[in-house]
Amino acid sequence: MMIESQVKSVCEKPKRKIHMIKIWRLAIGMLVTTCPTMAFAEVAVSGVKGKVNYFQVHKDPTDASNEGQRFIVSLDTTQPVTICGESGYWTGTLDTEGGKAIYSAVLSAAMADKEIILQGNSENTCLAGNMLIRNVLLVY
Repeated sequence: MMIESQVKSVCEKPKRKIHMIKIWRLAIGMLVTTCPTMAFAEVAVSGVKGKVNYFQVHKDPTDASNEGQRFIVSLDTTQPVTICGESGYWTGTLDTEGGKAIYSAVLSAAMADKEIILQGNSENTCLAGNMLIRNVLLVY
């Protein structure tokens, strides 16, 4: 009897160890797959949802190089982002391909009378007293 119980306890220890290894692998796998999601969520925090109710293309009159071109947007939302001031306006620049793509997406949504979500970044970057646009999402 004593020998059987010793053999049984020796055999169960590797099974427990294998089970613990499987649990650790699962935990690490879940952590690895959720880290990119958490990182993305932190990158674009500030955001509002609504239809475009104000859209202005602006050129700085003192800038002859045209680098100061930007557009200003406001959405019909009950919760405007007021981190950069009380205006609740958002700004995008037209000096990069990304800025031009954002401009195109906002203009398309305005013309189609569709809701969009504007997102800033985790630093809440301001430009001329308005929140700088990082992402535009179309709401279906």
